[in-house]
Amino acid sequence: MIEQILRIADREKNVLIVEFTPSHGELIYSQLHFLKRHGMNAFLFIHEKNNADTFEADSIYKIPSELSQWNVLKKLKAYIKKNEISKVIFNTAHGLQTRNAILFLYFKKIEFFGIIHQAEKLLTSFTQKIISSKIKKYFTLSDHVLKYFHKNKVEEISFSSFYPIYFPYDHAKAELKDKFIICIPGGIEFARKDYCGLIEILKNERENFPRKVVFRILGNASTKEGRLLKEEIDKNNLVNYFELYDEFLPNRTFFELLNSSNVIAPLIQPGVSEYKSFLETSISGAFNLAFYSQKVMIMHSIFELFEEFKDFAFFYNEKSFTDLINKLISAPELIQEKETNIIKSQKFILKEQASKYVSFIQDNYRENG
Repeated sequence: MIEQILRIADREKNVLIVEFTPSHGELIYSQLHFLKRHGMNAFLFIHEKNNADTFEADSIYKIPSELSQWNVLKKLKAYIKKNEISKVIFNTAHGLQTRNAILFLYFKKIEFFGIIHQAEKLLTSFTQKIISSKIKKYFTLSDHVLKYFHKNKVEEISFSSFYPIYFPYDHAKAELKDKFIICIPGGIEFARKDYCGLIEILKNERENFPRKVVFRILGNASTKEGRLLKEEIDKNNLVNYFELYDEFLPNRTFFELLNSSNVIAPLIQPGVSEYKSFLETSISGAFNLAFYSQKVMIMHSIFELFEEFKDFAFFYNEKSFTDLINKLISAPELIQEKETNIIKSQKFILKEQASKYVSFIQDNYRENG
């Protein structure tokens, strides 16, 4: 009897994080840290291309790229049974693969959670309604996205937020006196980042824009959109302003380059087709990378009224961009002041983030109650 009670109690500590795609691996570091910090047993079921070797989990199953979706689901079911999993967290809690997994595991005695990356899907997607028939608790990656759920009165579902700001890399910062590096992290996607608007500013401000500035693009420039970006840079004779990489960067290299930059630019502007979603229902990975690395962001003025950013960023429009960059270069203490705001912010204390995350999956916390 005692042995059975202990086994049940131990099973309650077994949490599985699932990511079917090669994307969103950066979110897993923080979740593992939060779970292990609170004595949970953390398991991963993730795509083989998701840097699995860098994760500190109790057990990891790497999904082979060639495995059929049906066989992926069978492997998932077997992995859950073998490890006596009580809770499953979908790292990307939307899409057909997640829906199929939910249906495949529908009658299992498992509690499901998920991270919602596109909040509007909870109101507009039939696939999401199926997923939400089993997932009753969703995480968002920002406090400002929670307001969307409150405003739209999404019922019968609970929400909380967490900031994925833990990575197993230090914050060492290089002293760069001959360069001012503006880091633009993430995939090269014209729908999400306004590279064309940036190039237009550099063309028009060629005489006034400081020559020591380097835009460090931390995305794979060998993709179709990466090649288009390089063509635009070459065509406008702006090569000296850009640093690009023709490969997917290993995590350690990525974070070294991120941490040795001066500021971070999400480059979300009205010139991109998806910009409106970032005002209410989505976030850019650049936001949380800035908070993790304690880097100040330079952001378009469409974000100026957001409580989420006002103490941690500088704002610009197309006419003021050059003046802002010149100002930051000439007065580095302005950047240091905002960096101090990030360091001192209660919002980004790992201990508090971990406690909030684990409490939510243990029924001890309700953000929207």
